[in-house]
Amino acid sequence: MKVAYIGGLWSRNIGNAFYNLGTEAFLKKVGIEEVYFVPDPPQWDCMEINSNYDLIGSLDVDLVLLTGPCLNLKLREIYEKTFIKLDNHNIPFAFLSAGMSLYDKGEAKEVAELLRKYSPEFIFTRDDFSANLLREENIPNIFSGICMSMYLNETIKLPKLTEEKYLVLNFDETEPILIGNAEKGFLSQKRNWFNRNNLPTAIDGVQVIRTRNDSSSLPFQNIYSRPNTYHSDLPYGYLALLQNAEYVLTERVHTCAATLVLGGKCQYIPNSNRSLEKRISLLEKVMEEPFLEKPSVISKSKLICEKEKIENNFKHISKSISGFSIH
Repeated sequence: MKVAYIGGLWSRNIGNAFYNLGTEAFLKKVGIEEVYFVPDPPQWDCMEINSNYDLIGSLDVDLVLLTGPCLNLKLREIYEKTFIKLDNHNIPFAFLSAGMSLYDKGEAKEVAELLRKYSPEFIFTRDDFSANLLREENIPNIFSGICMSMYLNETIKLPKLTEEKYLVLNFDETEPILIGNAEKGFLSQKRNWFNRNNLPTAIDGVQVIRTRNDSSSLPFQNIYSRPNTYHSDLPYGYLALLQNAEYVLTERVHTCAATLVLGGKCQYIPNSNRSLEKRISLLEKVMEEPFLEKPSVISKSKLICEKEKIENNFKHISKSISGFSIH
């Protein structure tokens, strides 16, 4: 069986790579023979583009999978023509590791209208919140799953570092003032314009390494405006830093997810407008400790349980797709 999963835009948001890599690992684990990684449409970057070739709508595969936070208000404008084209060629589509953006009833209602019109084979969300909102709209074949970033530990080998001890700060536009320690947790305060350059090189005696998930198209003087910064359009250096860190403090949900599944400690610290959205709900199923209060670790038992559930459900629902089989 041939499955194409849609993702990319790593240079704009490196966190996308974390669940893209995990998606391939998941699909191979559940027995998909041929897995293809196909880039996102350019409209996720610029809605004004209307002259691009629709590669996704021309794929000769058994199933097209949309991934990530695509269950949002942009879905119709970006994908409706593609859904029509796929339908004309009898190519089914579905959603895996999918989430919303606003997480409200208005968004759910608009997305549901499109889904009722084009009938995806199934929808595996990455959190309960998205699944429940769409169930309220009577959308069938919805399963509350986990984010595919939870499969990073099954797909990638990372080098160790010679740095003896360091922590990672992962904030994009503005780094907050952090007060506290790893044992009791950290509180944050907004950093004003006048002290924006007064950044620590160590916290609680531990060296600071900084990363940013935002666009590689930013001017270099912006990306590297803070001391000891790492940035790339590829994920592997980020992941090595996260895996080897004493702990990670971040406003980015997929930095949290990657750190945790690779065996590290992480505290999620809402700072940007994006981080105040409900995206962090994708981690609730696999955590025991209050990861909003202090650097915490993943629950290995919960993770194993959630993986077993999504793998079994995926295999079961896939049997209902005409001509589709997995081993």
